[in-house]
Amino acid sequence: MTAPRALDLATGVSGAYATKLLAEVGWDVVKVEPDGGDPLRRQGSRWGGGEGGAFAFVNHGKRSAILEDHAQLDALTAAADVVVGDFSPAGAAASGIERGAFATLAPRAGVISVTPFGLRGPRAGWAASDLVVQAASGLMFLTGEWDQPPMQLPPYAAAMTGGLAAAGAAVAAKLAVDGGASVRRVDVSQVEAMAALTYAPTSNY
Repeated sequence: MTAPRALDLATGVSGAYATKLLAEVGWDVVKVEPDGGDPLRRQGSRWGGGEGGAFAFVNHGKRSAILEDHAQLDALTAAADVVVGDFSPAGAAASGIERGAFATLAPRAGVISVTPFGLRGPRAGWAASDLVVQAASGLMFLTGEWDQPPMQLPPYAAAMTGGLAAAGAAVAAKLAVDGGASVRRVDVSQVEAMAALTYAPTSNY
């Protein structure tokens, strides 16, 4: 039986974490990097430079490819069940591919986008850090002591929560297409994924 295939075009933690999870359950994942390498590589380690720990964590278990032209991208896309990216309206290019070109990709089971506020809506174009997404989700209202300011969760908490949701979306898209459905785009919002975590604590509160 052939393993499902994912094409990873992400340049941040969220999309790359989604495909890391797919790789861990047996998917064949190809990580595409621009000529200069993934931006996470250049962040370096907090303890003396070198390749960043975040890059190593979210990209192990994947095959690697350097994007040279759109013909290569078309071939990789045609072989993929899903394409996972973190393109947002605020960021015009990722992995060397214009946002408009991303919209035309046609893998077998659709394109999974994971962004801070989703691709549509009043906040879609907002720039956001992990801290901003944590705060906007409402989850930071439930952290820390009652008489102190809200507390930030560990780094990349929002990105990884969005990535977890995107991984589930990728599996669901693949199963839907295998069952005869047509899936073209799945829009995953990090802030909505984080907000889902507030349900039980808020009810208890």
